[in-house]
Amino acid sequence: MTKKRFIIGVLIMLIISIAYVVKVFGIGGSVNRVRLSYYRYGIEINDHEIDEGDYVDIDAGSFLITSIERTPGGTEPYEFCVLSELNSYYECNTSSSTWWVNYWAGSHPEDNCYLWGASVDDDIVNFHTCGAGWFNITSPSEAQTVNRGETVPITWNTDTHSGSSCSSVNIYLCQENGTDDDLTVPVVRTIELGTSNDGSYQWDIGCDDDLDDNYRIMVVCGSATGYSEIFEIIGDCCPDLTVESFDVTYEEISDNDGIIESSDQFRISCTFTIRNIGGVATSSSWYKIMKKDWDGCTSWTGAEDCDQGSVSAIAPGGFRTFSEIIDQVPRGCYEYWIVIDPDDEIAECDESNNSNSACDESVGTENKSWSAIKTLCK
Repeated sequence: MTKKRFIIGVLIMLIISIAYVVKVFGIGGSVNRVRLSYYRYGIEINDHEIDEGDYVDIDAGSFLITSIERTPGGTEPYEFCVLSELNSYYECNTSSSTWWVNYWAGSHPEDNCYLWGASVDDDIVNFHTCGAGWFNITSPSEAQTVNRGETVPITWNTDTHSGSSCSSVNIYLCQENGTDDDLTVPVVRTIELGTSNDGSYQWDIGCDDDLDDNYRIMVVCGSATGYSEIFEIIGDCCPDLTVESFDVTYEEISDNDGIIESSDQFRISCTFTIRNIGGVATSSSWYKIMKKDWDGCTSWTGAEDCDQGSVSAIAPGGFRTFSEIIDQVPRGCYEYWIVIDPDDEIAECDESNNSNSACDESVGTENKSWSAIKTLCK
């Protein structure tokens, strides 16, 4: 590294010599402290105070900020410079005390190290940056929608794509703002710190997260980072139960001789699914199935209960499927109703759809948000 340091020193002196032609600079300035920070997607990944000869791991694509502070002494104006083997980068400026320089690394080659120099006048501190690893985040996927209050998996490849390994990672929720500068992509909140680097984390989406379509997940372990594709957070933060696929069938259980008789008896069975389409888990609830003589299915008023059952808590997007024998009736024409949470004990996103209904004289299915009606006419 002695040769590299010599080259950096020569470059420093050359730049200073050229600048001296047009402006007389102060002399005797010396480096008191050099700090190197790097950022990705709005969060400071690492901050280092640099000593002579240090090796610093950075993630490819990070935003580097080098701060050079001079030691009191010498005369103004002081010439500050930052130079690097990486992309033959250099930048100089004059300042009276401290100077910051920002550098967009672009694509720092993995597992390669590059010599840098930070100087004040003719005093220089040399250090090295080395390409660090990164994570490949596989979900959320591009344009995926997730519901507030829902639990969704965050998944990533545990390989850091470097010689180092990580036993744990930090996970952050980030939000794009429409520009290409990573420093303007703020971290909305911390999701989890120090979770196991096993490639999967169950994320409970908060009810306070804003509805928007420009979110990313960031996974960080030391200098290795990775981010997801952009996804969207949607949904009202409340439960909402609905009955789906309500299907009623009948089977003759009397003599089954094919002759229509007033004494014929039928067993009534049904299948249905209760789904939570809201963004928050429900508490346990119950359903009831009611029957009345067919009158156009305008209301369940006057219907009698013929079956009921319990429903355990349902997560957002989750469902429960039921198959029940609900009744035994003589030959006739009936309508059957099913209602979930008939006492409205669960405060839902939409309570008004409790009374939605429709009717068909033939055997058929109606699906409604809170209730579904089945007409059985024989």
